[in-house]
Amino acid sequence: MKPRDETLTAEQLRELLEYRAGELVWLVPRTNNKVKIGDVAGSLHRDGYVYISINRRLYLRSRLVWLWHHGSWPTNCIDHINRVTDDDRIENLRDVTNQQNRFNTGARGYYWHKPTQKWLARIRVNGKSIHIGYYDTKEEARAAYLAAKAIYHVIDSPVRALAI
Repeated sequence: MKPRDETLTAEQLRELLEYRAGELVWLVPRTNNKVKIGDVAGSLHRDGYVYISINRRLYLRSRLVWLWHHGSWPTNCIDHINRVTDDDRIENLRDVTNQQNRFNTGARGYYWHKPTQKWLARIRVNGKSIHIGYYDTKEEARAAYLAAKAIYHVIDSPVRALAI
């Protein structure tokens, strides 16, 4: 992970921007005369995230929203709970490790296993692959994977501690 320039403080941020339902709005005009008080800050980039430029530095809006609300930078990654990367409402954000953030990526955990002509489901936990089983349909394999995921990949779950 690249080191971030996070010298901006929560106090400085709150002097520049106001939080409104997942967006940050300018409280002061910007020097380029294109941005006025009350304008929504930032722009949506092709990666699906909103970036805001402050003092010639680009920041992810989600990290700024976290700073604005909590008064300190997140210690890890910001995860969008609903997987919508431009939904930066504070209730949709959580500070998670890289591994926890990767749990939300795409369809994984099941695939067609050619030698058995069945769908195979498995899950990785703490770097180890756990075989879940073979299934006749993709839907069954997916359901089995999701059931295992609910046990093994829940953040701070007491069930996870027992299951490992």
